[in-house]
Amino acid sequence: MDKKLIRSMSYGRILLAGVLLASLGFTACKTDDKGADKAGNKGADKASTQPANKTPATDTTAVTLQLTASDVTSAVVHTFKRQLPVSGVLQPVSIASIKAQVGGLVTSVRAQEGERVGRGQVLVQLDTTELNARLAQQQAQLDSSTAARDFAQKRLEQSKPLLEKGYISQTEYDRVVNDLAQASAQIRISEAGLILTQKAQRDATVTASTSGIVAARQVNVGDKISTEQVLFTIADVSEMELSAPVPAADIGRVRVGLPLALSAQGSSQVLRGRVQRIAPVVENNSRSVPVYVRIPNNGGALKGGMYLQGALQLGAKQALAVPQAATLMLQDGSTQVWVVKNNKLHKGPITVGEVDAAAAMVEVLDGLAVGDRVMVSGLDTLLEGQGVTGITN
Repeated sequence: MDKKLIRSMSYGRILLAGVLLASLGFTACKTDDKGADKAGNKGADKASTQPANKTPATDTTAVTLQLTASDVTSAVVHTFKRQLPVSGVLQPVSIASIKAQVGGLVTSVRAQEGERVGRGQVLVQLDTTELNARLAQQQAQLDSSTAARDFAQKRLEQSKPLLEKGYISQTEYDRVVNDLAQASAQIRISEAGLILTQKAQRDATVTASTSGIVAARQVNVGDKISTEQVLFTIADVSEMELSAPVPAADIGRVRVGLPLALSAQGSSQVLRGRVQRIAPVVENNSRSVPVYVRIPNNGGALKGGMYLQGALQLGAKQALAVPQAATLMLQDGSTQVWVVKNNKLHKGPITVGEVDAAAAMVEVLDGLAVGDRVMVSGLDTLLEGQGVTGITN
């Protein structure tokens, strides 16, 4: 083969190899571009799925509260009245049951419930027909016994000289003496019977044994009553008495003369009385001791059976206190307040004592001083260190 042909074939091979190499380079570049694009797209997609940065939380302590005078109060010295709650049913001091002393038929009733009666006033009249007849009989027996005694006395006076002269025996004389003794005894029997009959006749007219108000009437005209039957109940309501049970654990603080303030249910009137007496034993069922309180009933407004409640006044003490509205009870049982100091709010744990429910004040044993300013509103929304304005420290 000539040199010219060989040179031409070599040149062709070289050219073909160059084309192939160029083609491969272009493909690789294209692949790299696609990979880069794909990687770029993936990065962009991944970046798009990342959450946006959150907005920084606002510092709530930087929010200053504008307060008014009604939002804040001061710790003050308060008078705590030491009281012991009591309650009970009111009853008249004196209640009398009027009973029949004799049996008989009721012919008239002269008093009704709610009427005031005086001592000795006639309440009931019984039929006295039988009693009158019995009285006449007893009087006749007495007259007969008197006559028999007078006769026996006269015989004795006649028999004594006869005995001395021997005209009668001693036995006959003794019989005359015995007749006189029997006649005298019969007189006494007749007199006793007459007294009883006279009393029965008086008892047929039933009268009030005390002054007061008729609380109950258990008799009507035409009734046949018996001895000891209750006819009327009369209450002296000029003074009332309250029986109030006091727990045995507290009875040591109660003494005769202690004042007591009471009120009836549904009434704003305050009733005042004093402890009159204290029962000497503890009741088994309730483990309480009855305390009896006397209450004047001027005007008669108080009625038996009224339910009263109040408190025994055991004394008073001065102590540091804040309103109940300023205290916050925590889950662990402790108590705290929000103290305003240097225009900032601070938690203040306190130790509490007695509670004056009427004044809504709580005794502070520890944690505050007189004049400390505390919040009384929005306690659940306040924050430690929060600024406040609108008040003077």
